[in-house]
Amino acid sequence: MRLLILSVIFGFKLIAQDTVNIMAYNLLNYNAGGANFARYYDLRTIINYRKPDVVLACEIEDVTAAQLLLDSAFNKAGVGTYMRSALIYNNNGTNTINMLFYKPGKVKLKSQLSIATTLRDIAQYRVYKSFAPGDTVYAYLHMAHLKAGNSLTSTPPDEVQRLNEVTAFCNSIGSLPQNSNILFCGDLNLKSNTEAAYSKLVSSCTHTFNDPIQKEGFWNNDINFKDIHTQSTRSSSNNGCCTGATGGLDDRFDFILMNNTIKNNGNKFAYLANSYIAIGNDGNHFNLDLLNGVNTSVPANVNQALFNMSDHLPVSAKFVFYPTPQSIKKNELNSKLKLTCAYSNGSYNAKIDSELEGWFDLKMTDVTGRNLVTKKIFIQQGVNNIPISTSEFSSGFYNLNISNISAAANCILLKN
Repeated sequence: MRLLILSVIFGFKLIAQDTVNIMAYNLLNYNAGGANFARYYDLRTIINYRKPDVVLACEIEDVTAAQLLLDSAFNKAGVGTYMRSALIYNNNGTNTINMLFYKPGKVKLKSQLSIATTLRDIAQYRVYKSFAPGDTVYAYLHMAHLKAGNSLTSTPPDEVQRLNEVTAFCNSIGSLPQNSNILFCGDLNLKSNTEAAYSKLVSSCTHTFNDPIQKEGFWNNDINFKDIHTQSTRSSSNNGCCTGATGGLDDRFDFILMNNTIKNNGNKFAYLANSYIAIGNDGNHFNLDLLNGVNTSVPANVNQALFNMSDHLPVSAKFVFYPTPQSIKKNELNSKLKLTCAYSNGSYNAKIDSELEGWFDLKMTDVTGRNLVTKKIFIQQGVNNIPISTSEFSSGFYNLNISNISAAANCILLKN
């Protein structure tokens, strides 16, 4: 497995990657004029806790409700300034609208459109991040709220309608290049991976989608999936507000699915392994409401806010934007130590050209800053060659840093 190595001198700010925390959340009939409009306080608590950079939301009633959430929840959460997308009503005139909230310092919104279905339209948001002139990374984020229920007598049956909605989505994205970065998120109301709508997404859609956590199965009321269920936060004896569902946590309705390009780190946008989470699910509330006993996964105030806000739990995952190698330039602020990393004949080598002699710290970290290797090395004046072992590392980004009190240098490593 080849290692792509990008060389920079210490002092260069690591724009070579930027991690974005994306959340999908059903906000349960949020209405600015309703009796429970003050739920924006609860959303503010949740945003403060999880600190998402991008939030894809559904079940917002109108533009007034969207603006209230932006002003009173997102932009009073104390974790950065947010903007929102325009509000597009469903083509058939129904409410429960989708919305994108995002930090413009993390991503920009290029365009948006609505994919028409017979019930609730699917929103597409094309976002981007620019690293340098001519080096911009795009991603297509979709928010869906598929037909609820399991009725076979409705016309069409609920499962058929979900398939029809997914088919409309797959047809719409068919014109996108195969190397596009695409996420399909939302309240999908799926009972299992054998349902036709899910099967289409993962096997016969125009772009193939994947479950980041690879937890496929019959999710409904199965204790084996107790740690990934997202509905319901309430029970019949503790049913909360806003006509939400009850029954305790026993359904996996909420998803963030990624296409093959993202899964394979193919177009400068990659999933950060092990970052997917159903926020507030501690695995101990199967068929129970969140307020039954102690929730060991979140603080008590966040647990209460999750109960108050919606009958769904939000899901979130982290993704990494990275530029093409050509957009990473050397910074000549420190010329005492120059580090070049190279791949040759199946091995990796760090070449250090130093004006200094002495002991240096060598550190290898992952994208989260977690130390993987820390050791002392002795560097002589002139050229030094140090082998780099990568066999124990999984695919992803790594930062090699060599430093002492007088000088330092970095290499950014991408193992595919």
